[in-house]
Amino acid sequence: MRAFDAKNRRLWCHGPKPEYEMDEDWADQWYIAARTIALVRPKQDLIILPGGNKQTREFFRFCEKTLGLEKGQAIWTSGKSYLMDTDIACEVMPEVRAKTREGAWEIIPYSVTHPFLKWVRGLHLPIFGDKEQWVARYSNKTFLHPHVRPGLRDKNMPVLSKVVTEVQVPRGYSCHTVEDLLTARELLCEDGVQSRFVVKPALGTTGEGILFADDAETLRSYRFPMGPVVLEERLRVDTNRKGATIAPSIQYFGKRSPRT
Repeated sequence: MRAFDAKNRRLWCHGPKPEYEMDEDWADQWYIAARTIALVRPKQDLIILPGGNKQTREFFRFCEKTLGLEKGQAIWTSGKSYLMDTDIACEVMPEVRAKTREGAWEIIPYSVTHPFLKWVRGLHLPIFGDKEQWVARYSNKTFLHPHVRPGLRDKNMPVLSKVVTEVQVPRGYSCHTVEDLLTARELLCEDGVQSRFVVKPALGTTGEGILFADDAETLRSYRFPMGPVVLEERLRVDTNRKGATIAPSIQYFGKRSPRT
């Protein structure tokens, strides 16, 4: 059965990733799930939503009126836990099993994480998402640079800055401790980096937790509030022909050619 088939009925369950609890975005517990309400097809799909938030319920009622959704198409958790996956596993699995027992279903999560897989495995339904092993290896910034400690490096992973030659890629190292940061700084300086560095949390998103650190003292005081990081050289910001700052990104879908 092919995932994301138009003939399949869909169970939307977009809960936040565990690492998001460490950032400053207090509302992602609710809006990550709520923003997929408008994708639910009337009388066909289901969506799991976290309770405990007035705006989420108001938006679902709005979609009921404007899109023709039915109350029974939403499965509500209590919203007591930050992770919606936690509340699904503890509170609504009987309802989920009952409503997905008939017909061809597919499950569409926000991301394939360990908490998600703990409750979904028992349903034996196709999942629209990457494999857990792929997500664990490639969904954070540590795959961009080798670990500063040779013994922790993935020997099968090429150094990105040496593979990608068409664009400027910052040199850097993955780090877990203050000692790692100081060693990485020394190695980058030996490689010609002129004491301009940036610390990026491996699991951070939307620029969360980025720190500019041009001296060793700043690195010595770093406390890793969001876990492992990468230490990179700070490059000049890209601009277009008019001098405006640009931030290119690559979009992909399966094996289709990427677009920038």
